[in-house]
Amino acid sequence: MKGKEKTKEQLMDELVKLRQQIIELQKSEIKHQQVEETLGENEEKYRTLVEMATDAIFIETVEGRILECNTAGAKMYGYTKEEMIGLTLADLVPEEFAKILPPVITEKETTHGIFLPRISKKKDGSIFPTEIASKIINIAGKPRLIAYIRDITKRKETEKKLRKARKMFASLFNSNPEAALYHDKDGRIININSRFTELFGYTPKEMIGKKIDEGMIYPENKIEEGKRLTKDGLTFEGISDHKTIRKKKDGTLVSVIISTAPVIIDKKAQGTIGLYRDITERKKAEEALGKSQQEFAALFNNSPNAGLYHDKEGLILNVNPRFTELFGHTLEELKGKNINQGIIFPQDKIREESEKLTKLALEGKVIEHETIRKKKDGTLVPVIISVSPVIIEGQSKGVIAFFQDITKQKNMLEKLKESEEKYRNLFENIPGAYYRTDKDGNLIMINPEGAKLFGYNSPEDILRKSISQHFYFAPKERKKYLKELEKNKGNLKDFELTLKKKDGSPLVISDSSHYYYNKEGKVAGVEGIFADITERKKTREELRKSHQEFASLFKSSPEALVYVDENTNIINMNPRFTELFGYTLEEIKGKNINEGIIHPPGKIEEGKNLDKMAFSEGYFNYETIRKKKDGTLFPVSISGSTIIIDGKLKGMIGTYFDITERKKMEEELEKLAHFDALTGCCNRGYGMGLLEQQMKLAQRKKYPLLLAYIDIDRLKYINDTFGHKEGDMVLKEGAKLFKSTLREIDIICRIGGDEFFFIFPDSSLDDAPLIRERINKNLEKLNQRLNLPYKIDFSIGLSHYSPSHPLSKEELIKIADDNMYIEKKKIKEGK
Repeated sequence: MKGKEKTKEQLMDELVKLRQQIIELQKSEIKHQQVEETLGENEEKYRTLVEMATDAIFIETVEGRILECNTAGAKMYGYTKEEMIGLTLADLVPEEFAKILPPVITEKETTHGIFLPRISKKKDGSIFPTEIASKIINIAGKPRLIAYIRDITKRKETEKKLRKARKMFASLFNSNPEAALYHDKDGRIININSRFTELFGYTPKEMIGKKIDEGMIYPENKIEEGKRLTKDGLTFEGISDHKTIRKKKDGTLVSVIISTAPVIIDKKAQGTIGLYRDITERKKAEEALGKSQQEFAALFNNSPNAGLYHDKEGLILNVNPRFTELFGHTLEELKGKNINQGIIFPQDKIREESEKLTKLALEGKVIEHETIRKKKDGTLVPVIISVSPVIIEGQSKGVIAFFQDITKQKNMLEKLKESEEKYRNLFENIPGAYYRTDKDGNLIMINPEGAKLFGYNSPEDILRKSISQHFYFAPKERKKYLKELEKNKGNLKDFELTLKKKDGSPLVISDSSHYYYNKEGKVAGVEGIFADITERKKTREELRKSHQEFASLFKSSPEALVYVDENTNIINMNPRFTELFGYTLEEIKGKNINEGIIHPPGKIEEGKNLDKMAFSEGYFNYETIRKKKDGTLFPVSISGSTIIIDGKLKGMIGTYFDITERKKMEEELEKLAHFDALTGCCNRGYGMGLLEQQMKLAQRKKYPLLLAYIDIDRLKYINDTFGHKEGDMVLKEGAKLFKSTLREIDIICRIGGDEFFFIFPDSSLDDAPLIRERINKNLEKLNQRLNLPYKIDFSIGLSHYSPSHPLSKEELIKIADDNMYIEKKKIKEGK
């Protein structure tokens, strides 16, 4: 027993080992618990992730029976989670798809984790589109099918809408009435429409894939512009209504308006759609409109009648020079005033008359009204007022009234009445016979003396009778007379006829007759005067008296007259000729008019040619230059009429009218048409023409051109604060400063209002600092001299024309204008 007993040391060793084993077991238990806790946490995370998923997630047997399902999957198919467990794949697809499902799903039948389209069926039997991704995995040593199913109903609807939108876009693009081009962000052309092909001549095959900036539709001088527009078109603002020139396939240039809009995808510009509108016809219409406006201004300003233009409220907008000449009021005195304030009304002509005329005109009626108006000095003048509306875009915008001074007509009317009375007395008491027949030869007018010569008591007894039947012995004599009349172009003089009186006795007469014409210019009949041959002495006496009257008229004529023979030798001249040219009849009688007496050296042949014209055609009228005795040259209007006596050329009467004053007036009108009346600078229209000329000259001679756009600062403030006269003074002083500062070859143009532009031939931007320095230096002196409560100042913008990089007139002006406004803005910000 003692031998079997263990020693104390042995027991202690075994006890230590046993304790060590207990500690190891305790550690193993703790580790097992930690693994179980980790597995629990991972399982909780997995279930949370599965439940949070928006796609359906199924774990199925390889036979397709559902073992597990998330909430999204149950909701997608319209079941509860409990209802889903145990269902098969065949329960979730239409019957026709269920028939072809394999009994056991192998790895071959899965999608290998890739989503593929499938049609699914809900609990209520409704069909909807889905995508499925499936894969076989091992769970607890068993093969299981895990399936992810995604409802793509909304995506399909979006795709449908996208296809519809694309079709709509294609339809709109292709049917757009404007030429359309679509290019990507790199400028590569994606598509063009049929209108683009129609306008430019390129087919889609020729354009698609090429870059817009390759210049297929750019003129050479528009390539850089085109690149800039391509870049600007990708901005969110795009380009709106840009006028420019483009080139067709055949090289023809066409005026277009370009509008572009970016194609925005995912908030980024991925390309540009550009629309090109052909404005060739519109440009022609604009040019025609400009021409029409110029013609209107020329007609208005050069009208022989006094013209006034006012708006529909009666405020005067313009008057022509003839208005100022007739009434004494200038445009500056009248502009902005109401025509109905009585400016040109006499006291007894109330404003209702004018208001009525204005109202009728604004209703679209053209009115002519005779009345009395008052000049500035109070003198009354009879006028005929013609009033018509100014129609713009179908609406009455104002009224144009023309006032015709009828003082002379009134006087002439009085004289005409007197003349008619004299004519009536003459007609009734003339010793000879006056008659008129219609085209059929019936007598429709005869004076008492004529009736008496034929043996009748009064004209009433003889009227309406046929000439050939009642007054000719033989009708053939009438035919002979008419043939002679036709032969002499409807004019007979002293034609001898034997006619028949009432009692059958012969009446020998000397007849002078001619055709008379109706309104259409056709022969209406014959009229004439005849006398009994026995009264020839009396006729000769009348002829002598006629010669005396001619001599009296010749001498007392207010125009310079000279009478030359058929060889142009001077026979006679009147006092006015002596007064105009300085020669007396004694000095030049018998001399040839074309020997240079009144002709400058270079006009002698002209004078001879004019005389030839008169002798061959019977008359001429011509404006030219003639010379006075003292050598002074002056403009004249010359007319020449031949003198025919007994059918033979006996000479010619030349009439000379001094038109010096008229020429001065024409020159003044010409100046008004080209220069600004206030400043004396070129006006806008004339200045634009000069700019175009200078650009062509610069291009031809290959020198630069500098353009400055000038704005007088704060002119509106000056006008509003100190009055328009003060503003006009500032404009005049500014214009004087410009003229005194710039070179004689530099061109100054007032565009309108407070804006001017300068053209500096053979100058570039390098000259700009010196020009600015001169202007600013003289401007400082001007402000010191005027000592006004404000300072005159200018904003200046510059642009430069280079023959190597030419710009259009509009581009030059726009650049200078933009630079001027930049400077104006800097000045304001500086203040």
